Amino acid sequence: MTVQNVARAKQLLAQRIIPAVKFERPEHAKTWTEIFAEEAHNAGIEGKPVVELLARNAQSAASLAEMARVDGVVLGLGSIRGPESQVREMFKMAADHNCKFAVTPGTTQLQYAIAREFPDIDLFPGTSTGGEWALAAQEIGEDAVVKLFPAAVVGGPKLVTALRGPYPNITVMATGGVTEANTREYLATPGILAIGTSAVAPDALIKEGKWDEVRTLIRRNLALRNPAP
Repeated sequence: MTVQNVARAKQLLAQRIIPAVKFERPEHAKTWTEIFAEEAHNAGIEGKPVVELLARNAQSAASLAEMARVDGVVLGLGSIRGPESQVREMFKMAADHNCKFAVTPGTTQLQYAIAREFPDIDLFPGTSTGGEWALAAQEIGEDAVVKLFPAAVVGGPKLVTALRGPYPNITVMATGGVTEANTREYLATPGILAIGTSAVAPDALIKEGKWDEVRTLIRRNLALRNPAP
């Protein structure tokens, strides 16, 4: 049993700008998700908007539950890591909240094994080296869709171009150090299907309830899906 339906995974990334967000207060998660869904619709994104919640604090489960209350949004759970019991619990949390994908910062064979227990969830395995691309090709196939993290540190578009020499059919969601200034460079690189960004949910603005400014950031980032005028 595969851990990723490649065609389905690519469709999830058709949005090209994938928010990777976390919240200190669960009620903020619902408000933000509602705003993002509105702006995604206004930006002309076809299908349901896609969002990744980063499971990095004690509020993650409650935040995911709040986000799941927003109709018409496809959710994924990120930062899946840790020992076997924790990885399995995180996948279970994703399944319980109808998440369609899961994301790891780096990926081991144990994580691949656990992912097979959840066939309705597509795994985007975290990679930063050729060895991890080799493992993805082994576990998923030569056309695997992987996460590159931390993209800006490990080589960004240049690394993707280099690794696609031996693995020409692997495609990428690049996260980590992708900014408004370089998003279009990433998206113009063959093989990079999408970028993940936390810029659309800055902690400071959310804590202060500056939702109009948050909306502006979302709108500005979504506009980067398109080539520069």
